[in-house]
Amino acid sequence: MSGVRRNDERNEWRGFPVNPARIRFFGLTQAQGNKTDKADAALIARFCRQEVPALWRVAAPEMQLLMALMRRLHAVQELAVQEKNRGGVPSQPALVIESIQNSIAYLENEIKRLQQQIRDHINKSDDLKRDSKLLQSILGIHLNR
Repeated sequence: MSGVRRNDERNEWRGFPVNPARIRFFGLTQAQGNKTDKADAALIARFCRQEVPALWRVAAPEMQLLMALMRRLHAVQELAVQEKNRGGVPSQPALVIESIQNSIAYLENEIKRLQQQIRDHINKSDDLKRDSKLLQSILGIHLNR
């Protein structure tokens, strides 16, 4: 559940992401017994007025693309691990092993391609480049660059 507010100045919607359990326990402290949509809406409104949750902000487009690329990279890396595990199964027929090796080769090339796209995307954005340098300045943080 979340509270939603209309900002007419910019003609956009803003939301307040809130853990539903917080609102549920807030409702218990308010002695709310009935469970209807109208009662839930009133409860959420009271919760937002009293607790003033932090406003959720939409990530910048360059950050949204970076997150999408990172999600895809992690998914392809997981697929590569799965294929490598399949290749380690004993007594696989030669044709199956060949197919698995072809899949692994393709996935490893795709991983390299995605990593390059991520590097290029970070280098095109001043904000992302600055954040990347800041992260790398922390002892123990290493970004594959």
